[in-house]
Amino acid sequence: MNKDIPEMLIRAQELQKGGDYTYSRKLYKEFFECNDTHPLRFKALFEVADNYYHAKDYKSAMHGYEDFLEYCSVQEDVTEQESGWIDAYTKLANSRLEMIEQAKNKGKSVIIECSPEQFVTRHIAMSFGFKYQGEQDECSIYKLQVIK
Repeated sequence: MNKDIPEMLIRAQELQKGGDYTYSRKLYKEFFECNDTHPLRFKALFEVADNYYHAKDYKSAMHGYEDFLEYCSVQEDVTEQESGWIDAYTKLANSRLEMIEQAKNKGKSVIIECSPEQFVTRHIAMSFGFKYQGEQDECSIYKLQVIK
């Protein structure tokens, strides 16, 4: 294991990958609240929102991403590497907020259809909370549920 990454973050990520979003979110939130100067603090705050997103609690996810973006906007003394990571996570948070908002405004589900061989598209769909619906007309179908 990487000695630069605290055990709490490693455990939180393992729980998140295993689908235990509640406990993972708790660990990330605790890390964020107890580590005022750690360079991965921003990531912990992002992951709090992301756990809500993956648990399909889109309202809480929206608030979490907004908190993350506000936190990142006031950071001043960051290294070039940290700045790069913050920029990347900021783009991802904005992208997820946009997707949630579009689905919410339309009041409809979002569907992605792609060839079963398009592994990158499948990965992107799954990382944004789309659920695999099956195959139809030689296409894989992914759906993001309606947001209320």
